[in-house]
Amino acid sequence: MIHERNCPLKDTPCLIIAGQPKASSTSLFDWLASHPDFRPSRIKEARFFLDPDYPVPSGARHTGSNLERYLDLFPDSGGRILLDASPDYMFCSGFTEVAQLLPRARVILLQRDPVDRLISWYRYAAQRGFLPPHTSFETFMSLQHSPVQDPQLPVWRRALDQNRFDHYAAPILKAFGARSQVVHFDQLRDNPRATLENICDFAGADAAGLSDLTFEARNVTSGQTSSTLMWTYDRLRAKAVYNLPLSQKNMARLRPLSRFVRKLLSRRGPRIERPEIDIETRDFIRHAATR
Repeated sequence: MIHERNCPLKDTPCLIIAGQPKASSTSLFDWLASHPDFRPSRIKEARFFLDPDYPVPSGARHTGSNLERYLDLFPDSGGRILLDASPDYMFCSGFTEVAQLLPRARVILLQRDPVDRLISWYRYAAQRGFLPPHTSFETFMSLQHSPVQDPQLPVWRRALDQNRFDHYAAPILKAFGARSQVVHFDQLRDNPRATLENICDFAGADAAGLSDLTFEARNVTSGQTSSTLMWTYDRLRAKAVYNLPLSQKNMARLRPLSRFVRKLLSRRGPRIERPEIDIETRDFIRHAATR
C-alpha cells in the first residue's frame, strides 16, 4: 500500500534498470553513467525499492514514509535523470508502487535467454564461492526452487525461478505502461550503440552524449573461482558506498579501480569451465521459464 501522498520526487525524471540478473545490467549502468544527462546512484544497485524481506544486502529501503531517502543514494551533483540499476526490483511485489511514487520514472526490464542465463549464474555462483569446489551444473540445478516459497531463500537458488520473465514482468509492465520497455541481452551484446540510443530517447536523454563511449562489457563472469578476500572486499565496498556521501566524480574514479581489484582477486582460483548441457536439460529450463 502506498502511504506517501505528497511525493517529493514527483518532478524528478528517473531511469530504473530492473529485470533478470546476469543480463548485462552492469554494462548498461556503466555506459549510461558516463552520459552527462544521467546522475547514477553512488552504488550501481541502489536497492531502495526492494521488498523488506528480499535477501540481499542494501542500505535504506522504502518504508512507505521515507521516500526522500532515495535521493541520499545519489550524489548531490550530476545529470538531471536519476539512474538506478537494481535487477532484483523485478521480483519484488512492492515495486509496482513506484509507478505512482515516481510519476516521471521510466523502467527498463532486461531479459536473457533462459539457458544462457542459467549457465552464467552457475559459473558466477561457483566463482563467488556460493557452491563447493567442483560442484556440477546438475547439482546447481538440483538446488534451485521454482516457485520460491521461502522468502529467505538465497538469490542464487532462485536463478531458475527468475527465468520466468513473463510472470514477473507482467505486473510491472501493466503498472508503468508506456513508461516501461523490455531490452534483451542480445540487443545490448550485438548492437550496443543503437540500443543505447533507443534507451536515451526513451529516457529523455540526448543520444549525442554517447559519442565518445566505448562499449566494453562489464562484470563478465571471469571463469575463475574467488578467494575469501574477494568476498570480504565486495561486502566492505558495498557497506562503504551505501553509507558514505561520495560525490559523482569520486565514484567515477573508484569504479575502474574497483573493477581492477575484483579482476585481480578473481585470478587466484582454478578456472570454471562452461558446462555442457544435454537437450533434455535445455528443454526443461526453457519449459520452466514459461510457467
